Amino acid sequence: MSNLAAAFDTGYYQTGSVDPAIFDDLPAGDYPIIITDTEMKDTKDYTGKYLQLCYDIAAGEHKGRKIFDRLNLINRNETAKRIAMQQLESICRATGFIGQLKDSSQLHRKIMIIRLGYDEKQQEGRRNSVKSYKPQTANPMPAYQEQQQAYAPAQQAMPEMPPAPQQAATQAAKAPWE
Repeated sequence: MSNLAAAFDTGYYQTGSVDPAIFDDLPAGDYPIIITDTEMKDTKDYTGKYLQLCYDIAAGEHKGRKIFDRLNLINRNETAKRIAMQQLESICRATGFIGQLKDSSQLHRKIMIIRLGYDEKQQEGRRNSVKSYKPQTANPMPAYQEQQQAYAPAQQAMPEMPPAPQQAATQAAKAPWE
C-alpha cells in the first residue's frame, strides 16, 4: 500500500481528469518516424540479446505514438541473426548512416519512413510489426524539424565524435535536418 498524496498537487488523483493511454494497434501503412532510444535487452530465455529501438511517429494523425522494433542480433538461431543484420542494414541505409556503427546511440535522432503491418501471435493476438524501412525522400514536414529541435539540447550536451573518413565526404551533402 502506498500513500499517493505527495504525487498530486491536490493530494489525490481524480479519475476522469485525463484521457487514458491507448495502445491499440495502428493501421497498417507508412509512418514518418524519428529514432528516439535504443537498448540491448536479454531474450526471454536469456540465451541471446536483441536491440530494441524506440520510434516516435513524427507527423500525422498518430504523431507522438511510440513504436518498438526488435533486432535479434545475438541469437543461437542463425536465421534470426541474419534477419536482424539485414534489418539493421536497412535501417542504416534508410537513415543515411554510413560507416562503423559502434554504439546504437549513433542512430538516435535519425529519421526514416517505416511500413507497419501485423504479426499474428498465438497468445497476444494481432499486433503491429515493422515490415520495412525507407528513406525520407521529400523535405521533412515541419513536425520533423520540431522533433529534431526537441531532441537537440540532449544531443548538444553529449560530446560530438569526429566523423569517420567515409562519413566526412557525405556530411556536406546531408540535409540540414539530419
